[in-house]
Amino acid sequence: LSGRYFTGTIPTEYGLITTLVALDLSDNLLTSVIPTELGDLTAASSFQLESNMLCAQLPTQLQALSARDSVEWAVAAGNSLGTPCLPLPPTPGPTDGLNYDDNGDHLIAPSSTSGVDSSSVTFGEVLAIASCSIAAAVAVAAVAFRYRKQAAALLRFGEGHHHDDETDYIELSMVPDD
Repeated sequence: LSGRYFTGTIPTEYGLITTLVALDLSDNLLTSVIPTELGDLTAASSFQLESNMLCAQLPTQLQALSARDSVEWAVAAGNSLGTPCLPLPPTPGPTDGLNYDDNGDHLIAPSSTSGVDSSSVTFGEVLAIASCSIAAAVAVAAVAFRYRKQAAALLRFGEGHHHDDETDYIELSMVPDD
């Protein structure tokens, strides 16, 4: 997720993904403090948060993780850690024309003429949707791979192809390939 021009804050919910091995949010436009919840990512072996606009002190929970020899750590470079967080003016860039809520961390869909309230989507929600989509695609590919022999037989009209005066039909039984 590096270099994607993400704006707003790092979602605290990332701390709930305790099996996360690598977190790379470098080279974005993320602001505010680094959430203390990221200290719960004890399985992580790589933290890449450099080149954003992060500020304030590094949470002690993360300081403990950074002290481990097995962790690749790139957080301080290109950030303002150790300084107070100040409100920043909007930065022109690829997100021009998009609407954000008052906190600047939720993308707001344009309102329609129907009078329905606008919805908002957080970066974490986008990540969750993308992850579910990938998992569904892998599941479909696995099923297709498992039944590939039957599909090939159907295309060749092999065994199970019957013909009578009124109907051409194929008997089909789906049995997983061995």
